[in-house]
Amino acid sequence: MKKSICMTLAVLVWSSMAWAQTTNPNYEVTTFGSPRVNTPGGERSDTRSVAADSAGSIFVLKRSTPQLLIFDREGTLQNSWGDGLFDDSHNIYVDRQGFLWIGDRSNHVIYKYTRDGQRLMTLGTKGVTGDDSSRTSFNRAAHVTVAPNGDIFVADGYVNHRVVHFSNDGTFINIIGGLAGTGTGQLDGVHGVQVDSRGRLVVLDGHLENPRIQIFTQEGALVAEWKDLGLQRGSGLAVDRNNTVYIGDSDGEQIVAVRDGAVVDRIQGIEARPHNITLDRETGDLYLADTGALGGRVKKIVKK
Repeated sequence: MKKSICMTLAVLVWSSMAWAQTTNPNYEVTTFGSPRVNTPGGERSDTRSVAADSAGSIFVLKRSTPQLLIFDREGTLQNSWGDGLFDDSHNIYVDRQGFLWIGDRSNHVIYKYTRDGQRLMTLGTKGVTGDDSSRTSFNRAAHVTVAPNGDIFVADGYVNHRVVHFSNDGTFINIIGGLAGTGTGQLDGVHGVQVDSRGRLVVLDGHLENPRIQIFTQEGALVAEWKDLGLQRGSGLAVDRNNTVYIGDSDGEQIVAVRDGAVVDRIQGIEARPHNITLDRETGDLYLADTGALGGRVKKIVKK
């Protein structure tokens, strides 16, 4: 009887803690997909990225095998694949047709896959680095997004200073940015790119002393610059239907919501280093890949 009571109390305490991992009372934070996400004995940074489609699937990219896990919204594992496919698993994005775009950072390539693991396209040249003028090679590209018309935008910002625009068949179109620096219109640490509902490119220049967002047209014209957002290291980026931009701040252990350049919310005290983040557009829930957790972890953030 005493053992049963103790177990019940332990569950209640764990449940209370699981739903209290933020200082913002408007949100609830839980660990998602556990323990299947976690690799026992694994190192930090094992869980690199997360993506969500409109059908209720959540895709988790890891460094350890299997490198790709597919869950439903409740955190039940549906499928997994990938054994040594990527030397440096870094980022994942799912487009409107359900295709997966996965970055192998140290090999300087972005791959397009079906959800069951069939490779369809490669952007970049494996093992070959490019500079800010290159049309066929990246240098440790950080992220990718796909516009409604199928055009592809690669955030090539770990070493280079640009976003590279391709057509839906991988044909080079143009370079956005390409000028190194911290001035307006220059880039110095592009770690994320998304397309908002107006067709503009939302670019996270996130590895600065004062991380910022810059907004460009798809032709490369600068539209706006959002600075002084209270970020330490911007890493993740997601945009909702109303063009609210969510930024994952890995060093600040927070997610910051910005609209039209003004901070409208902060989800702090999440006890995680959000590397890449994603938004489930059907439910409004956020998911983050935590690079600070031993063995890997994904957290789910639900607005009350």
